[in-house]
Amino acid sequence: MTNEYCRTPDPIRLDRHPRKNTPDAPAIATASQVISCDRLHQRMTSARSGLAALGIKKGDGFGVQLPNGLESVVAFLAIAARGTIMKTLRMPAKCLSAFP
Repeated sequence: MTNEYCRTPDPIRLDRHPRKNTPDAPAIATASQVISCDRLHQRMTSARSGLAALGIKKGDGFGVQLPNGLESVVAFLAIAARGTIMKTLRMPAKCLSAFP
């Protein structure tokens, strides 16, 4: 199903992403790095394969506890591409102070 916000029926399908035509185009920029479309796809594919190796399959729930950043984006894309349901787990703020 398409809508005015996404041009493809399934926005997670990275094989329809312009990376095929412009693999070096920036996909994500953080404060410290810029990740190309091709590199993002490689990282997502690797994470998706890791989920498959763990026996995670379509429809399974999967909890993720990561700070906002590149790793959480890769995790989201891999989990969605696998057809798995992502549940973001949050740490209480007082627990975060224990980590540098």
